[in-house]
Amino acid sequence: MSDNPLVTPTRPRRTLFLVTCHDAPASSAPREQHMREHLAHIERNLARYVVAGPAIDASGRIDGSILVIDAADEADARALIESDPYWLHGAWSRVDIRGFRGVCGSVVGGITWSAVT
Repeated sequence: MSDNPLVTPTRPRRTLFLVTCHDAPASSAPREQHMREHLAHIERNLARYVVAGPAIDASGRIDGSILVIDAADEADARALIESDPYWLHGAWSRVDIRGFRGVCGSVVGGITWSAVT
């Protein structure tokens, strides 16, 4: 057994959803105009967001959003994203949603498998 405090016994792994939101070509105006609504939407659903934030390109310019959300299934994840003002007002032109299973790291409390060391 490891002395690492983050190593815990095997525990259930939940499926999360990795969401990549791609900005529309002219996204700066809708981003600016609807940021308060977007942030309010996040605040209302905060318990469902594991982590979220803007995606940035090599120059540091925002070009989308990356979200890891807790949802019952892909349809539930899509409904949450499609109710976001950034989607409703055209800041995002495309959204990709993939199932994601977090199995290690501080956000899942260490590791989800029996320690090998």
